Amino acid sequence: TASSNGTPFAQCNDNDDILISGGCHCPQTMIWSSYPEGAADSTTQSGWKCYAGNVSVTATAVCLTQ
Repeated sequence: TASSNGTPFAQCNDNDDILISGGCHCPQTMIWSSYPEGAADSTTQSGWKCYAGNVSVTATAVCLTQ
């Protein structure tokens, strides 16, 4: 998981991990966007990115380690 104001990105531990799913949690307001990102190839880490404006939001990534 990763938490921040703005756009947190929860990423897998290693470049060759596989992102299974992800999501966002924000108690104050609705999530503006939530989407997977990265892993264009074996040199890029995959993860889940969220955006909820200027309030605190938590991104969660569920990964499969190869």
